[in-house]
Amino acid sequence: AYTLLEPTRQTLTLHITESAKEGAAWGNLLSSNWNGTYYTQTLEHVNRNDKGLVDFERILGIEGVAMANEVANVKELAGGAVAAAAAGSHPSKQLQTKITYDNGQTWQYLSVPKTNIHGRPLLCKTTPCHLHLHSFTEKADTSNVFSAPTAIGLMMGVGNVGAHLEDYSKGDTYMTRDAGRTWHIIRQGPHLYAFGDHGGIIVLVSDQEPVDYVLYSTNEGKSFEKFYFTSANKKLRATALITEPMATSRRFLLVGMASRGATQQQVVRLDFRGLFQRKCKHARS
Repeated sequence: AYTLLEPTRQTLTLHITESAKEGAAWGNLLSSNWNGTYYTQTLEHVNRNDKGLVDFERILGIEGVAMANEVANVKELAGGAVAAAAAGSHPSKQLQTKITYDNGQTWQYLSVPKTNIHGRPLLCKTTPCHLHLHSFTEKADTSNVFSAPTAIGLMMGVGNVGAHLEDYSKGDTYMTRDAGRTWHIIRQGPHLYAFGDHGGIIVLVSDQEPVDYVLYSTNEGKSFEKFYFTSANKKLRATALITEPMATSRRFLLVGMASRGATQQQVVRLDFRGLFQRKCKHARS
């Protein structure tokens, strides 16, 4: 299978599926020359799921920057298939996140945050040790995962520090303010997140338990305040946090369920227009 990924003005990027086995699907990234007539391989073993979604995203607003999740245990997945089938179990993918700053010519791991959520030095417990983030293949909302078009240099993600990506529920929420060069843990546990007002406001909400508030920041995630949107006896379990595609608005929609077994979604409108006297119109304003 072939998947055409986000193009740029200079190149096309294809994901060529090499393994389509259920639970063990992956492929290689190929990038073209300027007119799409010649392709070279830029990254091997890039993760995809059974629906054809690929863990690859270009970082919006900055040319040449992209992130991808690589399957680190391809040989184990292939070699253990027969033995696993006989045993009634299958090895799981071990994903590692990489970033490129030169349109795929070179890739590197994400740097580990220097401190933990309490401000103490972060000590790695595994070798190798890097930051890894969940991407498209695990998201119900397949819009941009990490970045927004007008929040230049800002990215957020849910993941963990270690040898490879762990289960989503075990992750924490991370942010970078310099296009992925350095990362910081901003909240413990997984959160849905959205940028607004060109990155002037950031909204988070936990999606692991029913909540009656969201968190918002006006200083690029250095600190957060609570905004209560309902009473304590009418909490929602968040399933989506949405704003308009360009991330210039201060209004958001929170979608959630009143209880775990509920079938009807509820929508809450969040309006932060009263936070500032004026709205940013340029990155320097």
